[in-house]
Amino acid sequence: MNVSLAAVGLNEASKYFAKTSKNAALAVPYAQKKIGFKYRKIMASETAKGAPGGEKQVPLSIVFKRYRKGTGKRGRAVAGGDLGRLMRNKVQKRRPFDLEIGLLDSGPYAAPADQRKRAGKQVAGYTTPVSPRIRALFGRYGSSKRGKQYALRKTTTILRTPPRPIVGGFRRKYLRVMVKDWERAYWAKIKGESIRI
Repeated sequence: MNVSLAAVGLNEASKYFAKTSKNAALAVPYAQKKIGFKYRKIMASETAKGAPGGEKQVPLSIVFKRYRKGTGKRGRAVAGGDLGRLMRNKVQKRRPFDLEIGLLDSGPYAAPADQRKRAGKQVAGYTTPVSPRIRALFGRYGSSKRGKQYALRKTTTILRTPPRPIVGGFRRKYLRVMVKDWERAYWAKIKGESIRI
């Protein structure tokens, strides 16, 4: 699953502006790159905090957090910082200079296939059969010094991981302001002005 934000409004606008003049054709990729760089950082930061677009995701379970801390397995694409570190932005080199932000599935900055697969599962939600190994992990990492227990019941055979969406909330919060920032960058390039977005 491609976890990315295809900035549809911006891409459609760029197709129109790119046809208007030579200067416009130069300004379009400039604006796309400006927007891509800024909002990629925002998406990465908010995803790392578990709230892309300000919409809080379901947090990782206590057991899984302890498991990751105890084993040092931090390279997996799961909710939070791991996914945030994988966010990239890409602008097509040719017209219409489409912009893509998120977990890219192609090009030199594409995330590894296994990371994309895990990320897709996290976004959509999934189920996991309880194996003897998983039951043992809950037994090992499911207790605390305060006496709290998170061991699985004998009747539990399936673990359900809820969806942790990324793109929807980000699009709802930022798409309009992205368009405004894009217009500012575009016209600044046309006029030969420098701009900080």
